[in-house]
Amino acid sequence: SPSTTCKPKRSCGSTPTLSGCVPIEPCLPIIPDGCDVDVSDCRSVLGGKTCEIRCQEPFVGEPTIGTCPPGNIDVDTPLMWTRPTCTLRCPRLGLPIKDGYIKDSIQGWICAPDHRGDAMVTCNISEGNISVGCEAQCFYSGCEPIEVCLNSRLQPPLDACEYNATGCDGLLPDRLCEIGCMPPYIGSPTVAYCAEMAPPINRTSQADPVLDHTLPQCTCPDPTETDGYIKVNGEWQCDEGYAGMAVKQCQRPLLG
Repeated sequence: SPSTTCKPKRSCGSTPTLSGCVPIEPCLPIIPDGCDVDVSDCRSVLGGKTCEIRCQEPFVGEPTIGTCPPGNIDVDTPLMWTRPTCTLRCPRLGLPIKDGYIKDSIQGWICAPDHRGDAMVTCNISEGNISVGCEAQCFYSGCEPIEVCLNSRLQPPLDACEYNATGCDGLLPDRLCEIGCMPPYIGSPTVAYCAEMAPPINRTSQADPVLDHTLPQCTCPDPTETDGYIKVNGEWQCDEGYAGMAVKQCQRPLLG
C-alpha cells in the first residue's frame, strides 16, 4: 500500500518520498490452439478489464468473457477465461451449396426435388496455419440426379411441327404432361406419363424413364374460302367449273 517516508540528508534535512505503487500490468494473452476461437480482443487486457472471446468463421456460437484480475501487477498472470462452445457451420456463409442439396430449416440437409437419396453433408477443417485462419471443407454425398423423360428419346421421333410436347421434356418420373397440336393443327390433347423403368439385370444404375404416351389426332383446320373449292357434307370438292380431287393439308413453308 502507498506510504510516505522521510529520508535524512547529510545536512540533517529530510526529503519526503512516495513508495508502494506500481503500474497495473496486462495479463498474458491467450495463445490460440485451434481454428474455432477468435482471441484478438484479448491481446493486452489490463488488470480489472475484460475482453471477448468469439467463435471464428466458419464456426458459430455465443461469445464468452475473459477477465484480468483487478490490480494485476504481474505480467505473468494468465487471463481467466472460458472457451466458447463453437459449432462448425458448413458451408461457410456466402459460399454456394452443391447442386442437388438443400439445407431445410426443419429437416436439415435434404436432396433437391430433381435428386433422390439420403443427403449427407460432413465438414472438416483443412490443415493450415492457425494464425491465418482455417477453411472448412464440405463433403456432399447421398443425392443422385433423377433421370427424366426427354423428347429426344421418343421412338419414332416426335414431329415437332405437328405436336406440342414441350411440357413433357424433362418431366420427372411418375408425373403427367399433355401432348397437344401445334398451330395450325387442331385436335384434343392427350395425357402422357413419365414411367420409371427397372434397371437391367446386369446394371445397378438407374434406367432411363420412358414417356408412356398416345399422340393426339391432329388435323388441319379449314382454310379460308378459295375459288374452285366447295365443302359438301363435310368434304371438300372441286366447285362447279373445276375438275380434279380436292385435298386439304397443312403445307409447311420451305426451309431456305
